[in-house]
Amino acid sequence: MRNRPHASLNSQVLGLQAVPSQRGKHVRVRSHADGESVINAWLAKRPSVQSETSLGNDGKLVRYNAVNHEPLAPRNEAFFTSVPGMLMAVLTVHPEMEHGISGDITADAVAARLAEPPIGLLTGVWQSSHDRAYLERGGVVHTANMEERWAPLTLPGMDPRKPLRMTGLQADGGVYLHNGSQLWRLTETAAESVTTENLPEGAAVRIGAGGEVHGLREGALHSNGISRPVELWRPKAGAPGSEQSPARPVDLLPLPGGTAALIFDDKGRIYHADLKGTGAVEAHRLKLPADFAQGKGWAVTAMGLSRDETVHLMLQDQNGRRMSLQRAPGEALFRPAYLLDRPLLLLYTEGLHVPSEAAVQSHVQLDGHAQLGHIDGVLHYKAAPDQSWERLKQSGGEPLTGVTALYSSPLGFIDRKPIFALVGDARQVVELKLEGRTSWLPSDAELPRHPAGGPLAVIPDTVALRTSLLAQFDEPLQALAVHGNRRVVALTDSGRLMAADADSPARRLPTLQRPVAIAVGLTISCSCCTTPIASALS
Repeated sequence: MRNRPHASLNSQVLGLQAVPSQRGKHVRVRSHADGESVINAWLAKRPSVQSETSLGNDGKLVRYNAVNHEPLAPRNEAFFTSVPGMLMAVLTVHPEMEHGISGDITADAVAARLAEPPIGLLTGVWQSSHDRAYLERGGVVHTANMEERWAPLTLPGMDPRKPLRMTGLQADGGVYLHNGSQLWRLTETAAESVTTENLPEGAAVRIGAGGEVHGLREGALHSNGISRPVELWRPKAGAPGSEQSPARPVDLLPLPGGTAALIFDDKGRIYHADLKGTGAVEAHRLKLPADFAQGKGWAVTAMGLSRDETVHLMLQDQNGRRMSLQRAPGEALFRPAYLLDRPLLLLYTEGLHVPSEAAVQSHVQLDGHAQLGHIDGVLHYKAAPDQSWERLKQSGGEPLTGVTALYSSPLGFIDRKPIFALVGDARQVVELKLEGRTSWLPSDAELPRHPAGGPLAVIPDTVALRTSLLAQFDEPLQALAVHGNRRVVALTDSGRLMAADADSPARRLPTLQRPVAIAVGLTISCSCCTTPIASALS
């Protein structure tokens, strides 16, 4: 991480340094930058500084003094100030990064083990060089450098009807994005079209070290006009050798400098494969550090590269805690890198495409601060009143389109009410699962002093969208209600009252005189359906 050749204008603007105080040295920013007082209030809750060192690019690794009443509190925090388009990123170093350090544990010793951080996976900001970064926001690609804020980038030949998916930094060192049928490589202030074979719709598109285009879809790898099945192999339980796993491959990450790749399955496990050849791709499960294995409740949620060719894995456990593993070039094993429960990520918004509030339709309040809505049928999410509307992304990076209306249920806790969408020409009802969403914003009084928390999350936690089909109807709907058992009662455009669920076709309910509304939880029900429905209004 050290001795990078360029300087950071951000660090000059921030004036990031440890300064003496009555309670010892504390990290502060000394400037007139936006948010200075808020950032310093956040930093003031940190323990006093034991030692500090440079991370290169005027970033810092700060080691705090131990807190007596919190002996397990993290001690190290990394400050990154040289990401174009961002003011600062502050990440808590995982305590296990200290394991194996001989002698005194200092900021220098910890910094020597850190690779470049997974900023792209955390924020969607991907760097092609030290001075150039890209971000897709609201279907528009933006670029920024250290001197200039975000500006839109034109994609040659782009079909505006197809949603963009940021592919990110790939094994050949380029940053790519695609829309399912077109692929672009981003270069400085331009974008180059990349010729591709016909890839299956919905494929995970990735680029190999030699510029080869790979697409993974439904258990098969498509590249160079060849389709190859992917076989996932796992160690036999209690016996030598391997056996084929029934898990399904959902993503791959070609690695720099060869034909190797990582493959990610639908259960959150990682495999290693060699992509050369023309036969089946054999992928063998990798063993992660023991404390972060799936048996301990952890699962991999994403994987990616940083510019120094470090491989990063993002993990989440069954309680929602998040962290990352890194494997730096030349290393054989993954090791814990960062705690990611609440990083501080400050993004410049000047120049970014921001949807207007007036454009959002079918508002649904999720809790005291977050909302859902749609803009021209594309699902959007707003994390808090002071945040902008963002497109939610599904597992393949694509937004949910074709939304005509959103509904919430009166059932459930206020911060976890079920949310449903009407899609597919208003004929399908799907449930929306927002994975990774936090349901509260901490106040200053609730913040711990150590680096595990912070009140400022200008880039909200990454929220992934998963949908499940609840019901399908043969004509458009004008109203619907969903019971706690996920049975759907719907009023069609023709005035028919129908009931359906995921396991059975739609069926007509007893005829009512001109029904105009539906609700759940009322006392009126029909004999053929256990779902309470509304009374008819005529």
